[in-house]
Amino acid sequence: MLMAEAGLTNVFADRQGSWVCVKVSHIISAAPDVVVVVDAAWDSAIDKIKYMYNDAEFCRLDVLRAARFVSIPFSATTLSPRNGPAAYDLAIAALHVRTGSHTVTQQSGVGSFSPYFLQAETGCTRCPLRPEYAVYTDAGDSLQYKICTTTRTATTTSITTTTTVTTTGRPDAHEDNVSKATFAGLGLWGLIAFGVLQI
Repeated sequence: MLMAEAGLTNVFADRQGSWVCVKVSHIISAAPDVVVVVDAAWDSAIDKIKYMYNDAEFCRLDVLRAARFVSIPFSATTLSPRNGPAAYDLAIAALHVRTGSHTVTQQSGVGSFSPYFLQAETGCTRCPLRPEYAVYTDAGDSLQYKICTTTRTATTTSITTTTTVTTTGRPDAHEDNVSKATFAGLGLWGLIAFGVLQI
């Protein structure tokens, strides 16, 4: 309902029920323009996003490469007076991540993630985000996130050779308080919608 009101087309609208499970291969073949991640206090939206960036199949999607994610609070997905402002903000956020447009929102809690936040969070995944592929970047925003600055070196020595392996990774998010989304970041894995933006 909210996606339709926002001008989005749910690529799985033909499935029975409000929330359904689909195979990753179906998501890949649908090639969504925008991923809507529902936020709830019991399951982190950023963990779901990191899961996608750590999956070889999801890594093939342009939607991941361009960081076209929109978050919506779980409370805004249930029938309530918040639905009107949430649908409006869903449309604005989807346009923002797809085209880079900027419009004032109704402050419903629906929004997008900073590409620099996503770069910091996905830095140690299979296909880390490169913010230059997102159309909505703001270079000044990059200053508030630590991006893969931790270096760990392991040295192995044998009788005839010395091998040094250096890996680069981001510090633990809980230690450096990196876990900041532009608008909240908690949700359910099962509560992700994949849509096509009709422009």
